[in-house]
Amino acid sequence: MVKNLTLLDRQNITYIPDGTWLTLTIEGQELAQKSVFVGLKDEEYMVVTAPVDDADGETPPPVGSTIGIKYIFHGQVYAFQTEVLNYTNDPIDLWTLALPESITKYEMRDYQRITCFIPAQIKQDQAQHEGVIKDISKKGCRCILKVFKGQGSQLHLEDQIELSCFFPGIADKQQTTGVIKDINTKPDGIDIGIEFDEIVWWVPPYE
Repeated sequence: MVKNLTLLDRQNITYIPDGTWLTLTIEGQELAQKSVFVGLKDEEYMVVTAPVDDADGETPPPVGSTIGIKYIFHGQVYAFQTEVLNYTNDPIDLWTLALPESITKYEMRDYQRITCFIPAQIKQDQAQHEGVIKDISKKGCRCILKVFKGQGSQLHLEDQIELSCFFPGIADKQQTTGVIKDINTKPDGIDIGIEFDEIVWWVPPYE
């Protein structure tokens, strides 16, 4: 069960976990930027962090600008448009955005996901993390990684990783590569969603 869920769209019963990574597309700009969902204020507006890519202090878009937002929740992509209402820098740089009028949900899973509990290792650059695969399909998986203090900051969206595990029913150790598409911090570790670089043969259904 995901904790700290926020009801983002009451009419269509659409949720978003607090701390979710968002992909922002700002009106008039081609490049998408990353932000973090902070929460709602009195169910009147939503609050997100200033884009993490704006480390050089770029001027934010004018109030009233349209912003497209996408996020991933339980293997599905949710997308909506919103409007910039205000900015604040206390205690950190935050953006105040209008609540979405409607949210579109996209199904990402072409293959059935299997709920499981499989010990696995994740290699990212020179670091190796121990963890557990909690669900998997031929195109991706979700893992809970055991991380020590400070290690969580080593993981980033779009990082290339190598996953290895002993899959039930397969004699040899299996390996595949992929990209981190979702990161959530939990009390027991880091929850990451991985998209494989190619369809893996050793995950059922088998042809």
